Amino acid sequence: MNEHRRELGLLDLVFLNVVAITGIRWLASASRYGAASLTLWMLAFLAFFLPQGLAVTELSTRYPEEGGIYVWTKKAFGEFHGFVCGWCYWVNNLFYFPGLLAFTVSNAVYIGGTNIRQLGESKAFVTSLSLLFFWFVILLNIRGLKGAKWLQNLGAIGTWAPALVLILMGASAYYMFGSANPLSWKGLKPEGSFSTLNYWSQMCFAFAGLELASIMGGEIREPRRTIPRGVLYGGILIAIIYMTGSLCVYVAVPAREISIVSGVMQAIAEVTSRVGVVWVLSAMALLLTVSGLGGTSAWVAGSARIPFVAGLDRYLPSSFGKVHPKYGSPYVAILVQGVISSLFIATGYFGGSVEEAYLLLVNVTLIVFFIPYLYLFAAAIVLRLKEGVRSEIIPIPGGKPGTIGVCTLGFVTTFVSIALALVPPPEATNHITFELKVVGTCLLCLVSRAYIYLRARHKKA
Repeated sequence: MNEHRRELGLLDLVFLNVVAITGIRWLASASRYGAASLTLWMLAFLAFFLPQGLAVTELSTRYPEEGGIYVWTKKAFGEFHGFVCGWCYWVNNLFYFPGLLAFTVSNAVYIGGTNIRQLGESKAFVTSLSLLFFWFVILLNIRGLKGAKWLQNLGAIGTWAPALVLILMGASAYYMFGSANPLSWKGLKPEGSFSTLNYWSQMCFAFAGLELASIMGGEIREPRRTIPRGVLYGGILIAIIYMTGSLCVYVAVPAREISIVSGVMQAIAEVTSRVGVVWVLSAMALLLTVSGLGGTSAWVAGSARIPFVAGLDRYLPSSFGKVHPKYGSPYVAILVQGVISSLFIATGYFGGSVEEAYLLLVNVTLIVFFIPYLYLFAAAIVLRLKEGVRSEIIPIPGGKPGTIGVCTLGFVTTFVSIALALVPPPEATNHITFELKVVGTCLLCLVSRAYIYLRARHKKA
């Protein structure tokens, strides 16, 4: 039987949300923009994170079964759109893992101190260690959530602890030596440039992922009670980490010197050196490495459930719907995901610097990942209008007008973020080549999706 074990409780879910959503790496990108990043974080929180949390809470209490966003879209718009949504949600992770692992490896080199940090710019080193880390996570998840959840929980601690140390050390360094960059009320006002908007779209992306836990609804204890509480508690922690962490990186390192890939470790190295506690650096690097592995594990676990459910629906080969007889995991879906992502890891860092490859992966991931969010906000409106509210549902406040208003705000923010991700970042050496790679990769995802769906429909007929 294709049955899952309910291994996740409330604390596991809070840890899962924090480690899956909180990207310490986004602090570096935000800090390069300056003090106005705090304003942009707040705008992203209000325009995207809150609508997302409200929509996910209603939809997950309406349909709490395994599959999450795939099931919600299918209920609202039919099987074709359900498959489109699920396919984009799954495929984006194939590009997400290389970027996340590049950041993880760049942190890991600091375990040996600052003398070997140049290894983080070596493509061969980053590729090799990324593959080693990735397959450790894949094999752990095949053994089921009972074991994998501990890596995710440790990853959450590995996110909180460095963020807390960075905040405390940054405050100490500011008190003792002042800020490495100017701080003023005027600096909080964002500029109206395309590069500013591109940064903001990345901030919205940094807040995405609250629906991940609901995809594993069949493996959560009391999902109708646990998921909304996990969203609330996790969301508060995530917002605090982003805003205070960005400020501390900005205070610690001159903006022009902040690396997009390893900027957080730069800040920690600078702050620990100025305060006189250099020995903390290796410990923080180790914790951030565990955080990256925990985040990878969370997304391996969550995204693999999409092809698993699609396998049960026969839109993918039925073998995708198999559950491991001993561990209760969708092991075929996890293995296929591991093989395909490994190809992207092995080839993704070549053809430019590690930083430029990282930015390319970020933009592609953002575009493909946000397509399901368009469906999420639209599905919340359609299902509310079509089905109303039952006693077990936690609805979006304000009745039908409130639902339409909240979800329209989230939908427009998502659409704008997708459009802005098509704008090449200033760090790209050749804007035309960068743009062609982004657009070409996204089109490949969409064409492959249509082919697989039509082929599956033909077989069913």
